[in-house]
Parts: sequence; structure tokens; C-alpha cells
Amino acid sequence: RGAAAALAAAAFALAAAALALALAAAAFALAAAALAAALAAAAFALAAPAVAAALSALAAAAVALAAALGTLMVSTTAGLRSALADDAFGRIVLDPGTYLLTAELDITRSVILEAAVAGSVVLDAGRVSGRRVLNISPHSPKVVQLIGLNITGGYEQGGGVLVQGGTVAITACTIYGNSGHITLGSGGGVYVNCISCTVTMTSSLIYGNTALYWGGGVAAWQGTVIISSCTIRGNTAGGGGGLYNYAAATSIFGSEIYSNSAINNGYGDGLGPNVRRNMGTVCISGDDPIAIWARTLSGPNPG
Repeated sequence: RGAAAALAAAAFALAAAALALALAAAAFALAAAALAAALAAAAFALAAPAVAAALSALAAAAVALAAALGTLMVSTTAGLRSALADDAFGRIVLDPGTYLLTAELDITRSVILEAAVAGSVVLDAGRVSGRRVLNISPHSPKVVQLIGLNITGGYEQGGGVLVQGGTVAITACTIYGNSGHITLGSGGGVYVNCISCTVTMTSSLIYGNTALYWGGGVAAWQGTVIISSCTIRGNTAGGGGGLYNYAAATSIFGSEIYSNSAINNGYGDGLGPNVRRNMGTVCISGDDPIAIWARTLSGPNPG
């Protein structure tokens, strides 16, 4: 419980810092909205109701501020690429449909990318070797939020989503059918590789992704990763089929990680079908053997 209280206090401090950043400039409002919302979910599970309520209030204020950003509705892949390149629009709302990609979508600025109806938008990279769906590489303190999207068909390291910087929130998304099956391929679904970035995944489903080496569902190489109320299942890799943690600080709250596979294929080591920690830290709330191992970082990895 002492560890839970410490995590809750850290969550509150981070959320307060995020709100201060949002108030300093409207362009940073998304950072507060994304980070505070994700950390609020953790606080509800770990902290006193008063702290959780405070976090929710901070998140609501940040969301209201984010609403002041310009919004653009798009309905085609060409329109989406054009909108991502236009700084005039901080929020891009996608009409329902499938957006077929002939090249990855690069995000280098602060933006909200949202489905008009959650679950009705599919971003599909077509399973072409060397092509991922999203490459998020803004410089700090740029912030990105993905809401209600289906992300599939990537065939590259970080096939679904590659995060290389900034603060990123993935909310109510489904990431499936992506592959890291290339040379040194890791992170079939999501690959986080940035020292100072923060990535939150909330209320999302990550399934049916594969990686030749590490992290079929998620590869947390560096940075801070927070997973809340997510399901990670049916993913496969050479090691860490569900989640592979190399040197990141990863916290998992109220999530299900099960029925993933690690295969000794000559690339990975076949260990950790669900969770595999190499270095860094992993904290999973709960009292099952995997959670206890991850929290104490002692004993063999039970997978």
C-alpha cells in the first residue's frame, strides 16, 4: 500500500505539471488532457477518492482548454495527410471508413487524431514490408493523442505505432494485425523508443500482433509507459509476446495481459509469453504471481 500511495502521489504531481503546461500555451493543452486522464485512471485504483477527484478535475479543465484548438473534419487519406501537415488544426476528426495508406503517417507536431465515431475508423498500411501505420516523432514538449482508432496492417519495427518523442496518449484504440517481422524487428503493435517521452495507453485493445524479436504487442524500449484498463492478448514474439520491457519505466493498472506467446525462434529467447523484463522497471497492480514479480523485480520472470 505504501508503494501504491507513492505511485498515486507521483501521478498527482505529474498531472498538476501537465495542467500548468496547458495553461501556459493552448498548444500544450493536449498534454494535460492526455496525461491527466490516464493518470486519473490509475489514481482511482490506487489512491484516495479525493486525489482521484482532483485528477479528474484537472483532466476536465485541460480538455476544455484543448477544445479551443482548431478542428478539421477529413474523409480521405489525402485529406488526412494534408491536415497532419497543417499547424492551423490542433484536432483532426476522421469520418468513418477505411483509410488505406501507401506510406506511413508521420506526426511531428501536437495534434489530436480522433475517430468521429469510436471504432469506425481503420488506418490500414496494407501489410507492405517496410511500412508502418504511424510514426510519432515530435520533439518535446509536443503532444499527440489518438482516440477511437483501429490501427492495422503495419509491417515494420513498431508496425502499428512507433513513438520516438513527445507525450503520447492512445485512448480507446484497437491495434491489431501488425508485424515487426523485419531485421531487428520489435514492437509489432506499439514500439516506444525515446528517453524522455511519456506514452499512456488507456482503454485500448492490442491483439494479434507479431514481432520477430521482442514485444509482439508492445515493446517498451525507453521512456515512461503507462498502461491502464487495456487488454493485451494473442500477440506473439521471440520474447515478451505481450509486453517486452527493455529499459523503460512501465506501470500497468487494471489491465489484462494473457494468451500471448514467446517462441524460441532463433531471434528472441522464448521467455516471457505475456510480460518479459530485460532491464528498466515494471510495476503491475494486483496480487497474481506476474504482478508480484514485476512489483518486486525479484525471482524468475514467470511470464
